[in-house]
Amino acid sequence: NSAQFVAEPTGHLLGLFFLERQGADFVAQNARNLLASDDEWTSPIYAEVGPDGALWVVDWYNYIIQHNPTPNGFDNGKGNAYETPLRDKTHGRIYRVAYTRGEPSDTPTLDASNPATLVAALKNDNMLWRTHAQAMLVGRGQKDVVPPLVDLIRDPSVDALGLNPAAIHALWTLKGLGALDGDGQVATRAAMSALKHPSPAVRRAAVMTLPRNQGTLNALMEGGLLEDIDAQVRLATLLALAELPAGDTAGKAIYAAIKQDRNAEDRWLPDAVTTAAAKNDSSFIRSVLTGARAGNVDEAALDLSGSTGDVLRVVVIHYAQRGPTESIVSTLTSLKGVEPDVATAVLDGLMDGWPAETPPSLSASDKRQLEDVMDALPESVRDRLLSLGERWNVPGLFDGRMDAVIASLKGQVDNAAAGDAQRAAAAQRWIGLKDNRETADAILKHITLLASPTLSSGLVSALGSSRDETLGDAILEHWNDYTPSVRRAAISVMLRRSDWALSLLQSVQDGKIARTDIPPEYWTQLRQHPNRRVAGRAFRLAQESATVSADRAEVVAKMLPLAKQKGDAERGKEVYELNCSICHKFNGAGGVVGPELTGIAARDRSDILLEILDPNRSVEANYRLWNVTTKDGDTYSGRLEAETQTTVEILDVAAQKHVIQRKDIQSLSASPMSIMPVGFEALPEEDLKGLLEYLAQPHEQH
Repeated sequence: NSAQFVAEPTGHLLGLFFLERQGADFVAQNARNLLASDDEWTSPIYAEVGPDGALWVVDWYNYIIQHNPTPNGFDNGKGNAYETPLRDKTHGRIYRVAYTRGEPSDTPTLDASNPATLVAALKNDNMLWRTHAQAMLVGRGQKDVVPPLVDLIRDPSVDALGLNPAAIHALWTLKGLGALDGDGQVATRAAMSALKHPSPAVRRAAVMTLPRNQGTLNALMEGGLLEDIDAQVRLATLLALAELPAGDTAGKAIYAAIKQDRNAEDRWLPDAVTTAAAKNDSSFIRSVLTGARAGNVDEAALDLSGSTGDVLRVVVIHYAQRGPTESIVSTLTSLKGVEPDVATAVLDGLMDGWPAETPPSLSASDKRQLEDVMDALPESVRDRLLSLGERWNVPGLFDGRMDAVIASLKGQVDNAAAGDAQRAAAAQRWIGLKDNRETADAILKHITLLASPTLSSGLVSALGSSRDETLGDAILEHWNDYTPSVRRAAISVMLRRSDWALSLLQSVQDGKIARTDIPPEYWTQLRQHPNRRVAGRAFRLAQESATVSADRAEVVAKMLPLAKQKGDAERGKEVYELNCSICHKFNGAGGVVGPELTGIAARDRSDILLEILDPNRSVEANYRLWNVTTKDGDTYSGRLEAETQTTVEILDVAAQKHVIQRKDIQSLSASPMSIMPVGFEALPEEDLKGLLEYLAQPHEQH
């Protein structure tokens, strides 16, 4: 019950690993090889402890280890590695590895007509016999074995590993027989008593097998299973709470659990807390808010930078997504006196998750309570509650509050003493409440050539949440006040909406913005924009401005001789840092959008130049251009960094990551083209030669 055997046929060995507990997780300690051979045909593929307690090893005994009969995925035959005398499809070996001083396992009698033999086999020292006996007992489908199974559960003894395998098998056998469905009182009481068994593994099995009803919930809470010394028991209890009836007691206990370092710092327990808290969302959120009230001497300050904050944000969004009209007033009332950062996290989650088509039905009393909440909130937080009210669109709610909140947000944006992130966040909330050209102009006036690039980029990015068709023109009017980094941020924002992208291209066509102000990678995105009008106009503008042939073969043929010529490496370094470093990492420095170039000096200079001139010649799947268009009309383009069941992450060419909820996506498409731009042949030849010289030189790697 503590070792695992890992076969490695190509290495002619069988590894031995000991599994060790690490909180709710496990780590495997490599105990080196149990079996190894210098016979090149030896190919262990499987190993398992047999019925006699010895280790049984399946040896394919084959010189060539190959799983795929059609190499490289082609349909042109099985290949030389498959059709060869060295690939033996007939013979194999099975080894029995026995310890000379070991004692064989007892061989029990498993007789379905004599269930006592099956129950007795649950105590065998060999898991193979125990699992066979359990399967036969469940297969019989008879509950005449409940009393002896209950006796096994009530046995408090443990072995050298702290286990009682017979009790564990007995619990799962009772569950398989349906004896724990609530009708079998004797069996259920025995399983309840197992929550206090000396063996953590038995307690865990009891939590997992008990019926999902109020009685089990009461037993888990009264038994303090969330305080169990064993992390696996706490993990099983949290997962059980996600399936049990919701209640205030559970919500409070789950909140108490995540506050403990032993849970918050575990690999898996915060995820289990999230799952349990989502089932008990209302009571969990109220428990958090009660603990986060300013001046609460019984509670330590709530740190939202850790696991508690992560859990709270997810649970609040989950809570909001179901439109909890029955409890939202009481939840918001709990915000009174809460620390501003906690109130902000809750209100932001409610805004992110609340469905627009599900406004709550508020009585006059409810509205008065929410007005009281508004008055009790710090001024810096009130706009979030007002935004939530605007989404609900409930007549008479927060009447006359808008002007005061807008004035507060304007003051935060205008406050030069405030932090850049704070001012940008206030700007985003401002445009969210009052989305018009006047607001945009008031925000953009803070962007100057002398302003902090972080502030300027943050203010421009804040405008990306606008739905005003004319906002693109407002951004462009301030173009001359932008530094290069701010211009990149502005272009990224304008590419999110088709009407803004068209405004950008119109400004290029009218000569208000130089074509070279838009970097090559953004031209690539514009030409492949999902909106055909944007893509068509970008293609025409790119053609009009092209000084070289669009035919890659012709360009490569013309420029390839440069690979044989000497260049100025210092000049090449400048060219690289200006044109390449934002996307590529080279010797430990640079971006992560494109492929890493460290070690590229080992390649032929002609190959390097080919990749520069024709990045679409051989595009790795990881570096294709993906386009995501949301239901709101936003467009995100870049590399598909990651995807989960619920989100897609796009890394754009400015190395900004955008996490998009799948439920908000209108379309997701991949281009066969590379995210890397074409057009570097427009650089002066001396710049290209210098770039090649710089890349081809040996560099110290960091």
